[in-house]
Amino acid sequence: MDPGWTGASIKPCICGKYTFVLTDAGEIMIYDAVGAVSGKIAVGRHIDKILAGPNDNSLLVCSRGNKTTEVISFVIEQQINTVGSPFKGRQEAPVEVVVFSDFQCPHCARMADLLEEVYAMNKDHIKIVYKNFPLTSIHKQSVIAARAALAAMESGKFWEFHDRLYEQFDTISEKSILKIAVDLGFDKNDFQEKMKAPRITLMIQKDIQDARKAEVKGIPTVFINGKLQQKKTFADMQRHIDRELTRQGQ
Repeated sequence: MDPGWTGASIKPCICGKYTFVLTDAGEIMIYDAVGAVSGKIAVGRHIDKILAGPNDNSLLVCSRGNKTTEVISFVIEQQINTVGSPFKGRQEAPVEVVVFSDFQCPHCARMADLLEEVYAMNKDHIKIVYKNFPLTSIHKQSVIAARAALAAMESGKFWEFHDRLYEQFDTISEKSILKIAVDLGFDKNDFQEKMKAPRITLMIQKDIQDARKAEVKGIPTVFINGKLQQKKTFADMQRHIDRELTRQGQ
């Protein structure tokens, strides 16, 4: 644990996979499941007790001296590995928007349209990264659709395939997927072989593992510079992007 924690009478607060420790310096240190520091929150030396809050993103901070109890909210920044994932925008863009999605999901289709609006408004400052999180229990063609889009990525046509898949999310089949491939100039037999490549399987498995590490609970899920986007509206995303740009002096 952090050396700043010297108050033996202060007990750590465990919420989900994170442990919160109040230090003598008036800070709450946040540790992940393996003991690495995930962040810290300054609360002041008058705080002498912390408890789990009403939801996963809040704590109760108490001061016996002031006879007060307050709720504080926080956002833990996730470290999402996006190396090798399809993206649009500048590689070095100051704001990275990561979406975990499923090509058969109607909510994901609407999110794709929304993210296109967000990108059009901020293309000089952001990049959009796509990560697969197929819900195979209810979307039987989601994995084959993900395979096809990633196979198309190798020819620089991921986003064209992405858009075509979401245009027909509710009627996706193996036949319709191969028709998209042919329409985009791929040889049908060659494309089918590309879809079966082990590297495609590994990419999808990696996306799923990354989703679980980031505690993705449903789709679509969006992170902006590692911070979970709670509200999925254009105004809220734009506000978050503007805040990130201001924080970086952009």
